Order: sequence, then structure tokens, then C-alpha cells
Amino acid sequence: ADEATRKKAEADEATRKKAEADEATRKKEAYNSMGTKLEERTIDMLKVMSPNAKIAYERMVWRAQKQQCNFIVADKNKGSLYLFNQFWQSIVRLNSLYGRQKWDEIPESAWSKDVDELSDDEKVTPAGIYVLSWMYYSDYLHSNALSVMEDWDDDGEADDEWDIALHPVYLWNSWEKRLDRLGSKTPKDNNISYGCINILEQDFDEWVYPCFGWSGGLIAIVPNNSRQIDKYIPPITNSTNTLVNN
Repeated sequence: ADEATRKKAEADEATRKKAEADEATRKKEAYNSMGTKLEERTIDMLKVMSPNAKIAYERMVWRAQKQQCNFIVADKNKGSLYLFNQFWQSIVRLNSLYGRQKWDEIPESAWSKDVDELSDDEKVTPAGIYVLSWMYYSDYLHSNALSVMEDWDDDGEADDEWDIALHPVYLWNSWEKRLDRLGSKTPKDNNISYGCINILEQDFDEWVYPCFGWSGGLIAIVPNNSRQIDKYIPPITNSTNTLVNN
């Protein structure tokens, strides 16, 4: 009886170990498959991005690695947000709205004004690299949002200057037809906000908030003026690039 019990225990243990090995193999294959799909999706995403958005992506890779965070490339000319994880793999592309004026810097005249006091020429989404952090937008939206208020440099230091956010679409002014603009097939009508970046509420809840709400991240806002990409999203220097391989 003892021998039979021992053999049964050995058989059970062998069955358990085989099941564990099979499960480990299944998970590894699923992980590799997922990684392959993410790589393929990233390649597909890069194919549809504008030349300057691709440049921004390439220049954000090291910065995201250094900060160990997810990041966004916001292409104002295309009316698009491109979300990437900290491993530089594509998550999703979302339609987005931007400031009414297609400039790349907020005019000095806007700094001393409240949002409701801004003229159309002062409603600008500034180009550059910024930090994303969670905030509760109580003044107008009564909603979660991501602050784009902090200018960021390659030393990892933030400078609290801006007063814009990435948030669910603002619908109080029905005449602006922001939902229609988000749903249109052309980005030519995507300049309507006071400077904030607007996306569909369901996109914010499904994609942006889970990826950035708790951990934050970085955003590169591509300039409308394609010749100014180096000014607003500067390249990494050769000396800095060596850090990528460390």
C-alpha cells in the first residue's frame, strides 16, 4: 500500500510539473505573440504618421526610457494623438482638437488673462515637450484630466508654467460643434479649443487615463511650422545618446 501511495504521489507530482511547464510555455508564446503584434502595430503606426511626428517619436524614445514612462506624440497638423508605452510600442491613435490659433507659442498678452478673456489669437496649443500629470478639472469640465502645465528638459526638471490640459471634449459651447469636428475625416477643422487638447470622453476613459492617469508621462506636441521641429522637440546630442546603450 505504501509503495502504491508513493507511486501515485510521484505520478501526481510529475503531472503537476508538466502542467506548470505547459502553462509557462503557453504564457511565453502568448507574450512573444503579443510583443510581435505590438511591434507590427508600431511599424504600421509609424507608416501613417507625418514626417515631423516620426521625428518627434524618435526623439522621445530616449526621453521615455530615461523617465521610464509612457509618452504621447500630439500632431496638431494631423489632429491626432499617438500613444506609446515606455517600451516605445504603439498603443493607439486618437482624434484630437487643439487651440483655435495655429501658432506654436502662447502670446505674452495671454499670460495675464483668464481663459474666458482670451482672444482667438491667444488660444494656442504650444509646441514642445511637457510632463503629463493627473488633475481634476473642476472649473469647466468637472472631470479627470491630464495637466500639460510643466515644461520639461533633458535633465528631467519641470518648470510649472502652462495652463493647458488634455481632457475629454468640452461641450458647453454647442455652436463650436466639437464632437462633429472630432468625428470628421479631415484635420482641417480640428482647431477650436482655447488651447487645451480635447479628445472623446470614451477615448480618455479607455486609453488615456489608464495609461497616464496614475503614472503620468511625457507629451511631445509637434509644431504646426514643420521647419521648427528642432526648436520645440530638440534632437538628442551625441553625448546624451550614449546613455541609451548603458
